[in-house]
Amino acid sequence: MEIEIIYNVFRSIYQETGYNKFVLLGSLSVIGTEINKIPKNMMISNDIDCYIPDNQEAIFELTQFQEGSDFHKKIGYYIDSCGRNTAALPNRWESRASRRLIKTHKDNILLIIPSLDDIAVSKIYRFADNDKRWIIEGIKVGLIDVDNVANRISACEYETHEDTMKAKSNFLELLNENRLPMPCDIFDWKNGEHDFSDDFNYSIDVNYNADSRQYEISVFDFQQDKTIGCRKFAFFDKMEQARELLKESPTSILKVRKQCLKN
Repeated sequence: MEIEIIYNVFRSIYQETGYNKFVLLGSLSVIGTEINKIPKNMMISNDIDCYIPDNQEAIFELTQFQEGSDFHKKIGYYIDSCGRNTAALPNRWESRASRRLIKTHKDNILLIIPSLDDIAVSKIYRFADNDKRWIIEGIKVGLIDVDNVANRISACEYETHEDTMKAKSNFLELLNENRLPMPCDIFDWKNGEHDFSDDFNYSIDVNYNADSRQYEISVFDFQQDKTIGCRKFAFFDKMEQARELLKESPTSILKVRKQCLKN
C-alpha cells in the first residue's frame, strides 16, 4: 500500500509538470527490490529524495510537493529535492540501477532506482543515525552486500581522500559494533581463516557464525592431535586481539577471552 502511495506522488508531479522520468535516492529506494522482501523498518521515511534527470533544477521549484505543503499534510509524503551529486554514489551506479514503470492514464513514468548497495555507500558518507539503522537492517536481511559496499566506497569520484578514508573507517566500525560480518578482504567470514602459532606447533582457526553473529576461535595442538580449547567473541576487534595473543601463547586459549575483555 505504501509503495502505491509513493507511486501516486510521482503521478501527481507528472500531472502538474509533464515530467515522467525520476531518479529515486535515499531510504525509500528500497522499493526497487523485490516487494515481498521489504522490511517495514527500512520504509520508515516520509521524505522522497529524488531528482529529474532531464531538468535537474525543476525539482527545486516544486514547492507544492515539499515538506509542510498541503500535499504533504494530505498524503503523508513529501519531495526532498535533490541533484545528481547530492548523494555520494559510486561510479557506474546507473548500470546497476533498477527501473520501475509507473502506469498513468497517459504515459508511463520511469523511476530509476540505484541498487541498495550503492545507496548504502551514499549513506555511509552521510552517516546519520537513520542511515546507520537502515544499513544495519539491510545487511541483516540480506538486501545489502557488505563486500559490494566496502569495495564501492572508494569509487565515489567527487569525494575527497579524507572523506573516503573516514567512510571506510565508519563502515568497519558500524559492522563491528553490530556484530555483522566484515568484508572478505578484512576477514573471510564465509570460509573462516586459519593461522599458526609462532612456533608452528598449533593451528588457530577462526570462524564466523552467521546465526549467532559470533566469532569462534579454536586452537589445535598438532603434537597431541586434538583441539585444546575454543572461545567465542561477539566483536571483531576483540577476536583479532585474541588471535594475536594466541599466536604467541596458544595454550592460553582458556583465559584469553577474559584477558581481551579487560582491554
